[in-house]
Amino acid sequence: MNGAYQVKSASTFEDERLNARATKILSHLYFPDAEWTIWCDSNLKLLIEPEELLEFFDYPEVGVYGHFKRNSINDEIDACKASKKDLSRKLELHRDMPGRLALTFIVIRRNSPKVAAANNAWWAEVTTKSRRDQLSFPYTLGPLATYRDIPCKSIHAARRSFLSNHFFRVPHKQEFVEAVKIHGLIDGQSIADNELAKILNRMHEKQKLGIQGIEVPQVNGKLFQE
Repeated sequence: MNGAYQVKSASTFEDERLNARATKILSHLYFPDAEWTIWCDSNLKLLIEPEELLEFFDYPEVGVYGHFKRNSINDEIDACKASKKDLSRKLELHRDMPGRLALTFIVIRRNSPKVAAANNAWWAEVTTKSRRDQLSFPYTLGPLATYRDIPCKSIHAARRSFLSNHFFRVPHKQEFVEAVKIHGLIDGQSIADNELAKILNRMHEKQKLGIQGIEVPQVNGKLFQE
């Protein structure tokens, strides 16, 4: 492992979503000397060491958590339309494609030629069809992937919040603002990100930070960057 890095989005495309996905999908180009890479979305906090995550997935070519609500790409397309997350006609270009759905907020990859080729295939799908990477992952990287269930303590799927043995998925900033208000630490809705981070870190150190009924776990170092 070469350590953890905060990867900046690319700046090649006018569409910022493609700029973000370039760094996510093309890991072999951004870290060509790494033996493995672990992509974590920016709202995730790992609660275990990266090496422990590799061991959990048995040092895979590709490692992902399986989707816990839906099984097929067609189910995901229908869910996207029902929730109005994406009404693009490009969604239908993925219909009837094979593969198991994954939660792609964490993606583990060995830096190997076949993974690089699959990354390139994934990128081709994202840039020519729907930009929702969950829809193209199953039949590009999916065939190489080891899928594991999330070792979960609590899931609030409607609010996209998770607490597992491996990671904590941070809710939206506004939900943290509400949690801080409950403790009387701020009065209004407006607060700078770094000031909010300082308050949350102090609450976390005193084990007083809970979001959506979940007690935020203790971690090494500060939970939020100030």
